Amino acid sequence: MKKNSHATVASAHDKDLSRNVESAPSSYFDAVYRRSANPWRYGSDYESEKLRILLDTLPDQRYAEALEIGCGPGVTSAALAQRCNILTATDCSEVALDLARTHCRALHGLTFIRMRVPKDLPRQARYDLVVFSEVGYYLNAVDLAATVDGLAMVSVDRGTVALVHWLNESGDHRTSGQEVYNAFTTHPAFTPITGQTAERHGNRYRVDVLRRIPRLALTGTLQRGVRIRGIIHGKASGGDRRRLRNGP
Repeated sequence: MKKNSHATVASAHDKDLSRNVESAPSSYFDAVYRRSANPWRYGSDYESEKLRILLDTLPDQRYAEALEIGCGPGVTSAALAQRCNILTATDCSEVALDLARTHCRALHGLTFIRMRVPKDLPRQARYDLVVFSEVGYYLNAVDLAATVDGLAMVSVDRGTVALVHWLNESGDHRTSGQEVYNAFTTHPAFTPITGQTAERHGNRYRVDVLRRIPRLALTGTLQRGVRIRGIIHGKASGGDRRRLRNGP
């Protein structure tokens, strides 16, 4: 699944996709990649700048095991693979995955699998890096919330979660880039580390890095009486979320 729908991709068909009905289906992205192997102009100054900022923002030089959601044709995957011992790159579009496998065929430690979030996310904590780049706004609000819950589960304690999202509006988006950012930063399992907003050629976007709060720290806070019905479901109030991050 990849990614924002700048004016180069949006069409009359895209405009018919409602923001708040179901999440964008895999068939939508299959069609996008059948029309063009490079629908979002990878290699352009704009896309190259975003990738550079993402890589520069990552707090560690090396990661043991990483997960990329929405890898598209594998351009970001190829760059991430240079910093990861193991990288699992996923997309809901098999057409995109075929392109990615071809693009990255010479790289080692990189696996491409078809995954639809949130339903196909694994359950065990194993990743010290998760990259969620320009896919969140193709999910409706329910699926977005469930995806954030799921990524909290698969992230190891103190693991890094990197977000990249376009801030302009598009007819095929179900939510906005800002809403995706808010879904992560208001979740009790994550705390923001750094972030920046940039603009090029009228396209505004933000790149953010969050840290997975250690589970024992969350458990200790719960034992001190914070009222939460379940970390995984993110039911905490705003005040409770602040206490989870900062202590009572």
